[in-house]
Amino acid sequence: MVLTLIYLISPVQALMVKLDMEELIIGADTIVIGRVEKMRCEWSLDRETIHTVVTMQIIDSLKGNVNDRILFIQVPGGTIGELSLKVSDMPVFNENEEVLVFLRSIPNPEKRAHSMSVVQKTWPSFEVFAQAQGKFSIDSQGMAVRYGYDLVSQADDHDRILPLEELKLKIHETLVRIVKERR
Repeated sequence: MVLTLIYLISPVQALMVKLDMEELIIGADTIVIGRVEKMRCEWSLDRETIHTVVTMQIIDSLKGNVNDRILFIQVPGGTIGELSLKVSDMPVFNENEEVLVFLRSIPNPEKRAHSMSVVQKTWPSFEVFAQAQGKFSIDSQGMAVRYGYDLVSQADDHDRILPLEELKLKIHETLVRIVKERR
């Protein structure tokens, strides 16, 4: 008797549950519009993972207290030499790209990238809230576009593409309403 084993190999895909705009706005410490100046891949301090550190010039702050005009965003994954780490549903940034991002601060210096200078470690450092859902690329037509993630139900993703001014208005109106409700 011959026993044959057949392995079916299929790609594994992560699906995330969509956060609505209000959940993004409430969950983020900071919401800014900015331009990506540069990116570099670095080891974490414990040298167990690779992060891409995005240096961003702030154009406009919509939520939060960002006193500096530059901030750093750490994104899990990247390439150092011939070693690459890819993490599903993480936002992808490009140099000179204009973006609107929903951010959470990284308060612990030990979670910051290994080679950040002493000065850089005192500057604001963030991660994107809700992974790729928390990053909108702004195109030359003034449209804010999200991509790079898969939802349990794509039908729920009606705000994947919005005019930037409409998105800014939604954020402002939501923040005003929340402040009024808390009074």
